[in-house]
Amino acid sequence: MNANASSSQSKPSPQKSVKSLDLSDAASSSSQPALHHLPFSKIKAIMQSTDSLKPNEEGLFAMTKATEAFVAMLARGASEHRRGQMLSYNALSDYVLNNEELGHIQEMIPRKVKFSTIQHEVQR
Repeated sequence: MNANASSSQSKPSPQKSVKSLDLSDAASSSSQPALHHLPFSKIKAIMQSTDSLKPNEEGLFAMTKATEAFVAMLARGASEHRRGQMLSYNALSDYVLNNEELGHIQEMIPRKVKFSTIQHEVQR
């Protein structure tokens, strides 16, 4: 076997379907570019926490890619909202709270409130 034949066999063909890819070790192989950045096991666990969702490999791959895109959109939006300052929880929270399209996650990413502020409000 020549060097070209062995190197072409180690990379997945772009024409291969998602179903034919071995998703379990796609990110762990140093010779192949990662197909995803989030661990499939975490996305699968979240999806399986709902009784009605039992994803197959293709669905898991699609959900992982969608989750990565959503997280990237949040990070970009929060970064632009703060005009290049370091991305922090407060920047993310402000971005989510000021964006109507993200109303569905506003309760999940609330503004930080100091305990002393809450304590003061309770004592009133």
